[in-house]
Amino acid sequence: GLSKPFVRECLLPEWWANDVEAEPDAVVTAAAYVSRRANLDFASLIQNDCQPHFKEALRSRYKVNAGGSDGQLALPQAIASQVANLVAFAWSGSPYDPSKVVDPQAIRDHLLQRYPVVTLEGLTRYCLSCGIPVVHVSQFPEGQKKFDGMVGYFGDRSGTHHSKRPVIVIRKNHKSPAWLAFIVAHELGHIGHGHIQDVAIVDEQINPNKQSNDQEEVDATEFGLEILFGKTNPCYYQLRHFKAEELAQYAKKKGQPDRIDPGSIILNYAWYKAEMDPNKRSKQICWATAQKALNYLAGEADANAPKLINGWLSPYLDRDRLSNDNQEFLERMVDM
Repeated sequence: GLSKPFVRECLLPEWWANDVEAEPDAVVTAAAYVSRRANLDFASLIQNDCQPHFKEALRSRYKVNAGGSDGQLALPQAIASQVANLVAFAWSGSPYDPSKVVDPQAIRDHLLQRYPVVTLEGLTRYCLSCGIPVVHVSQFPEGQKKFDGMVGYFGDRSGTHHSKRPVIVIRKNHKSPAWLAFIVAHELGHIGHGHIQDVAIVDEQINPNKQSNDQEEVDATEFGLEILFGKTNPCYYQLRHFKAEELAQYAKKKGQPDRIDPGSIILNYAWYKAEMDPNKRSKQICWATAQKALNYLAGEADANAPKLINGWLSPYLDRDRLSNDNQEFLERMVDM
């Protein structure tokens, strides 16, 4: 699943050039870099009769859509885990404090003392203050399955620097802060409910209105909704079909007294509207309208949520704790 462009651009060192490939030990050198950065077993890469496979690492629990499979997310998860490990090891912020992530209403109350509404910025900065790095990773091989978010304990306890801590990885490439705020809140719910004690959870797609028999997903979604909306079952559904500007105004009007981010209200409206409409074209129109409404909100049109997330994380990372090779890999994978 590793395309040649991805290997060249992300898994091989910056100094790699075509003339290096002619050297006798080029294959071994390349395999060493690829194995480290993609979490692949080194021996399986250089043995002709062996199928490449991942190194034994933290067990993962995949939350996949109907028709999907765990194997489709294995490679993206392995790459994201390498980034998460580097972020955890380079972390120079507060120690992880689990007592601050058990009560979603307490988290919301804390944020509303400092911000008018709960936004991506407030939520991400809260995670950082609790010793939970939040990082966005966008560089993955083309054609691979995508996931919305991942959370687990990463880092290690070797030497004097204890880096083991929960890390939230956001994979979804959406510029709207409201979109990514819900994913962060959901993954924080997995931490708060103790779902990641011995596994990493990979959420292929998070939909708060989709019926699920997976209690972990139900718990994490309700946790996140309570942080963002103050309740576990918010509904801003309307029978009428708003135009984009009308929807933005409706969200602002509703959000002010309820102290809810208008972007979250727009998404809640769209989730309900699309879920209730059986027509595929109508669903597409609903989501296109929601996207335009997000763009009408002040700052949304120019927002770049992935870059904002990594910008808030950057001051908490001590890159000198990483080797030059790992620093280069982190910079390639994470846009800061």
